[in-house]
Amino acid sequence: MKFDLDYLPSTPRSETEWLLQWGDAPVDFSKEHIHAVQMAVESLSPESRYCIEAVFYEGIPYSELGKRLGVSKPHAWRLSKRAMGELQRKLWNDHSINLRYKMFDCWDDAALAILEDMDHFVSRSFANMDHMKAFQRKLAQHVRDHEEIPVSLFTDVGDMACGELKMQGQWRCDTMHKLLVSKQHDYGHNNILMFGHTGIAIRMCDKIARLFTLQADNSAPANESLVDTWRDLVGYSVIALMLWNETFTLDLKGKS
Repeated sequence: MKFDLDYLPSTPRSETEWLLQWGDAPVDFSKEHIHAVQMAVESLSPESRYCIEAVFYEGIPYSELGKRLGVSKPHAWRLSKRAMGELQRKLWNDHSINLRYKMFDCWDDAALAILEDMDHFVSRSFANMDHMKAFQRKLAQHVRDHEEIPVSLFTDVGDMACGELKMQGQWRCDTMHKLLVSKQHDYGHNNILMFGHTGIAIRMCDKIARLFTLQADNSAPANESLVDTWRDLVGYSVIALMLWNETFTLDLKGKS
């Protein structure tokens, strides 16, 4: 799927036509799909939501948008492009959208979309270790009780790890992506697919336990550093979301 403001009609003929290019996308839109689009628009920043609604729902030209915002026409166009990018990132990682449309051609791109979402929306903040301990308990409890693990639990852990890395000055989206792709080349898909979300939950619990051990010892680890452990938690969070979106089984770029 490709989003491009320049090729979409200024006045949509349906609630979601402004979002989808004609091509592989079916004409019929499910209620779940429409709800996902509406929720994504409502969650945008105020400026981005205003641009999306003005251009695509009201159908006003960029010159009029510029007047309303007090900026030039080219700048209004740039703001609208940025708004569409923000909306695109949100929809990339929506479960119902991913199941209905082929959003990605390869594993690398699906992983990058999730990391870019973290890069844009996770704030710099030190991890709350009490919360990490609570996440660990919840993950372990779901595994012991043979229950389905909420995907939000995996993303909460990943977001907290991302925020910690940002706070330490150790976060770069491109570096994290290269690391994740490199490890996937080494391990392949089968080790995750054997145990699914249950296996990821156990691995996350191990990594959180390692965090507490390293912090308690307050000494240099013999193997992986604290930063490496935080990065592993981000990686497992990305993989958990890819499993949920059914993009984890895509081929790595250059492999088929």
